[in-house]
Amino acid sequence: MKFILAFYLGLFAEMGPALVAEERLVLCPAGLANFSSKFTTGVTVTVDATKAGAFSTHSCEASLSWSKDVIPVAQESQEIDIDAMGANLGMNIPWSPFK
Repeated sequence: MKFILAFYLGLFAEMGPALVAEERLVLCPAGLANFSSKFTTGVTVTVDATKAGAFSTHSCEASLSWSKDVIPVAQESQEIDIDAMGANLGMNIPWSPFK
């Protein structure tokens, strides 16, 4: 039993660097990028740098908009990302989770 435990501990110790998660780029890191996409339903998802007058700050904001309505999702965040665009989870409505 000790041999098997030692074997697996040694195996995972050797594989440790290979098991590290891949670093993923985000849509808006520190206000340095923007993204906008319109669904077929007419709802637009926007991720952009937070503005201070005419200048961008080092933070991000996200919003959902349709017609003349705008709902802020996040404001003055260090980074914003969208996990899935228009995913249908069986509720017959598309959705987009922000993080």
